[in-house]
Amino acid sequence: MEVRVDGTLGYGVSPKDVILAIMGRVGAAGGTGHVFEYTGDVVRAMSIEGRMTLANMSIEGGSADGAQG
Repeated sequence: MEVRVDGTLGYGVSPKDVILAIMGRVGAAGGTGHVFEYTGDVVRAMSIEGRMTLANMSIEGGSADGAQG
């Protein structure tokens, strides 16, 4: 399942804030049977640590894994 995040992050907005907003929309089981693929300007601009935060939190949406494209 592609999750595209375009634009720029506002001051003080962290990758954890991004993934929590995504999970709020997807829900606790919205990713069941899927792998989240995070794409877009925001993801591309994140550090490796930020991208790992996205991948590690993917389980919260029921996904088996999270990858960055």
